[in-house]
Amino acid sequence: MVSSVAPGEYLHSARGALEALAALGPAAFTPGLLERVRILADGEPRVIGSGAYVEIILDDEEFRAAARTVLAALSR
Repeated sequence: MVSSVAPGEYLHSARGALEALAALGPAAFTPGLLERVRILADGEPRVIGSGAYVEIILDDEEFRAAARTVLAALSR
């Protein structure tokens, strides 16, 4: 599911995939999946790629904040 989130996504579908994974809990996350979420949270390329450029930036920041929240919850 995390592999389905890639640059060019819509905010709704990217967050939906992230939230579905988070609902599975820490046991569902292998070290590789955790690294993928870290890359999505802190990586250089934009994840969100649809909308006006200002919307893309704001939506991308919203998605990355959600990814950081998931990482923090998994680190407890």
